[in-house]
Amino acid sequence: MNQIIFISNSLADISKAKEFSKKRSYSFQHYSLEEWRKKTGKHKKYSSKRESFKTTRAEQPPPSLSIVPFPANKSFLKVPTMHETKITATKNALLRARGNATHAAQLLNIGRATLYRQIREWGIDLESIRYEVEEKAQKKQYLQKVA
Repeated sequence: MNQIIFISNSLADISKAKEFSKKRSYSFQHYSLEEWRKKTGKHKKYSSKRESFKTTRAEQPPPSLSIVPFPANKSFLKVPTMHETKITATKNALLRARGNATHAAQLLNIGRATLYRQIREWGIDLESIRYEVEEKAQKKQYLQKVA
């Protein structure tokens, strides 16, 4: 059976989490931040953003426990298709290669002609990626001058 351990001082978030767990037949436990610190004996750091949860390496949860933001948005729960994953990987490789298609193809371990075919089929705008890379480089250069 799945279990939700919810750590929050917000009554609104606690009620949302209870509803979420009830709909999915999950067991539910709630702790305030202070109760959780006492229970675990650890002082975890929380940033101002609700979804940020920082732990040191020694405080990592066991593999069976996942710490996720709540309420989880639908994009978090959605598993990307292989097609979406390939497109994302191709765009990331092009960004990493600074718009150089030959280098991006090497990063993806495919031929350059295959990369160009995929770019054409998937409607990836290579020029906009190159422009984005150039823009980032100029911004970085400007920030280095100012500092």
